[in-house]
Amino acid sequence: MENNGGRETRTKRLRTGRILNGLLFDSADRKMRASYASKLVCRDGVQQTKRYCYYASTKSQPDDEVPVESLPAQEIEHVVLSALADKLSDHVWVADQARAHIQDAALIADALRVAAALSQTEYGNGEADAKQNLLSLIIRITVRAEKLQVTMNLAAMLRADTTVEPIPANFGIPFKRCQNGRAKPIVIAPHNTANPDPELIALIVDARRWASELMDGAAYSVKQITDREGLRSGVVSRILPLAWLAPDLSTSILEGRQPGI
Repeated sequence: MENNGGRETRTKRLRTGRILNGLLFDSADRKMRASYASKLVCRDGVQQTKRYCYYASTKSQPDDEVPVESLPAQEIEHVVLSALADKLSDHVWVADQARAHIQDAALIADALRVAAALSQTEYGNGEADAKQNLLSLIIRITVRAEKLQVTMNLAAMLRADTTVEPIPANFGIPFKRCQNGRAKPIVIAPHNTANPDPELIALIVDARRWASELMDGAAYSVKQITDREGLRSGVVSRILPLAWLAPDLSTSILEGRQPGI
């Protein structure tokens, strides 16, 4: 983007804590806002407070009978950012959308260059500005059954001194809701996209570590491991069989392609 003039663009920064605040709407056209819940968890014998962030809608009227909807924040943010970057990398799609509203070939070329730069954005943890540059193109995201409907304005990619009408563009993001393990929150993932479960992977790591300790004599009983880890009776025994999962299943879990439950 710096190579494309370096001047101020039409983008607007979001001022909210979660990046999709003000953009998400549920199937009943109700705005979804970020919230969180806290839960005490035990790790390595130490109790810690873990915060679960999510987006939830609220009833528009007291007599609103449509159920409130909620989505886990981190997962849906990842889905949206990944799909948006992928869509912007499709130069044919971007060009087709721009040509419907712009006749100037130079402006279309500018839009393609910025779209290409945005599609390569690193939007991992801590890259707040990079995320906002992508999300500044989005006007609205509506949650539908098995799909997120995204409405964009591609004119936001052009320089602020460019006089041009909005360039509306719409696309859908197929997604599924699946349960990763018993009593764990529902997560979201695009169809056919890897969705690693860090907690499940951690359980396998623990199981293999404990099995190794029992076999080489570093630990002499399951009870010793249970007491050392500060876990409830029976937890280690339930987790230990994960150490002997079939290699292909272990690989699937590590790659994030384990079957949904």
